[in-house]
Amino acid sequence: EFKIGFCDRTLHKMISKEQKALFVAAGILKDNQTKSEHFSSCLTFPVFNDEGLTVNMIGRRIRNRESEGYASHLFLKGTNRGIFNAKALKVYDEIMLTECPIDSLSLMVLGFNNTVPLYGALGLTKDHINAFHEHEIKLIIIALDNDEKGKEGAEKAKETLLQEGFPVKVIY
Repeated sequence: EFKIGFCDRTLHKMISKEQKALFVAAGILKDNQTKSEHFSSCLTFPVFNDEGLTVNMIGRRIRNRESEGYASHLFLKGTNRGIFNAKALKVYDEIMLTECPIDSLSLMVLGFNNTVPLYGALGLTKDHINAFHEHEIKLIIIALDNDEKGKEGAEKAKETLLQEGFPVKVIY
């Protein structure tokens, strides 16, 4: 349903030279000698617009390598655009915000389909806020991780959303 994938470092073997140039421009392949993959060893979560076109990509490493200097969550360079599971905004007037797609998918497995992720704990974007206004969301439930970064992100998101006129609840 969400077209989730896995980056196994074989993309360059499956695409043409012209396609490689497009993937480099999009930030999916690195602009280096080997054209290595930005999301190498990551689960990948495409973010689609209303027309079904991919406007962003979120990656989550399957192995924690933060001690080696590798981030666990990867994003395309530039401004984070779009909303993963944006279709929930068309159906529900109460939305649960999570830190990442895996958190949202975990809630969906439990029957809470009214969830969309941020781009990390501090990743509330203008696209989120604009979409909440557009779809007249009545309540936003912030459900970020119960750690220091999650609590910080929840407080910042709460402050911003309250300033935007949304009723907000925070759960940990």
